[in-house]
Amino acid sequence: MSMDLSSFVPRKTELVLGGMKLEFTELDLADIAEFHAEARKKHERAINERRKRLVQQAKEIGDIDPMELLREVEKPPSEEEIEEQYATIEGMAMLGYLSLRHKYPDINREDVSKLITPTNCEQVTIAMFSTESAKNPVRPVGKTSTGRRQ
Repeated sequence: MSMDLSSFVPRKTELVLGGMKLEFTELDLADIAEFHAEARKKHERAINERRKRLVQQAKEIGDIDPMELLREVEKPPSEEEIEEQYATIEGMAMLGYLSLRHKYPDINREDVSKLITPTNCEQVTIAMFSTESAKNPVRPVGKTSTGRRQ
C-alpha cells in the first residue's frame, strides 16, 4: 500500500540567479537515485567505448587476450565514484535540473547549466541539499520544520 504524500511539502529555497528568481526544491532520495542511475548509465557508455577500443588494440598487438583486458575495464562504479560526480560541472547541472524541475517542468539541463556559475554554486548546493551555512544564508520558502509558513 502506498502512503499518501500529497500533504508533504519539501523544503524550498528561493535564489536569484542571473537576475531570475528561482525556487529550488530540496533533493529527495528519489532525485538522488535518479542521479545515481544516470551516473551508472554514463559509466556503462564509457565502458562500452573503452571495450571497443581495447578489443581493437588487442587485435592489433596480437598476443594479448582481449577478455582479460575487458575484465579489468568492466567493473561497476563505486558509490564514492558516483558521489564524486556531484562536484563535476555535468553533475551540478543534473542536480540543479532535478531540483528545479519540480517547480519548472519545462526546464532542461542545458538551461540549468547556464544558470549555475562558480559564483553561485555554493548557494545552489545549499538550496538543493538544505544545509545551513553562515557564509551563504538562503531564504527558505514554504513550511518550516515546525510546519509554519514563512
